Amino acid sequence: FPVTIRLPKAYFQGLPSPVAAAINATFVIFNNSIGFEREPGVHSWISMALMLSLGLLMISSLPFLSFKEVNWRSRASFGYLLIGMGALVALANDHEITLFVSLFLYLLLSLGWYFWLVSKRKSPFRSSNESLEYTQKSQ
Repeated sequence: FPVTIRLPKAYFQGLPSPVAAAINATFVIFNNSIGFEREPGVHSWISMALMLSLGLLMISSLPFLSFKEVNWRSRASFGYLLIGMGALVALANDHEITLFVSLFLYLLLSLGWYFWLVSKRKSPFRSSNESLEYTQKSQ
């Protein structure tokens, strides 16, 4: 586990290993379900590039949302409920594709969110104390 930066509970430091393992496993299922033609070298290179990039993201210090601090009792919880129900319907309908797409979407949205905040020179943390601690350690 990387221990160089203290992040708030709302974030993981680096890509969580269960997410990386699930992306690798569902990548194979996804390819079989869409009928991806396995040419001798193409599938192996794509799989190797995916595994290496996920491995590097696991040991990185990039923050990934953990959803631990979501306030389920707020007025917006009905929206979370609708999103969750929609995800369950999509998962039940076509689980081979939905699992991979949802995990890969989590990865892309987390990376996009982080790099957007960095380009705007904002801290990815909510609390000012945690933000100051992060910026002081990174300088």
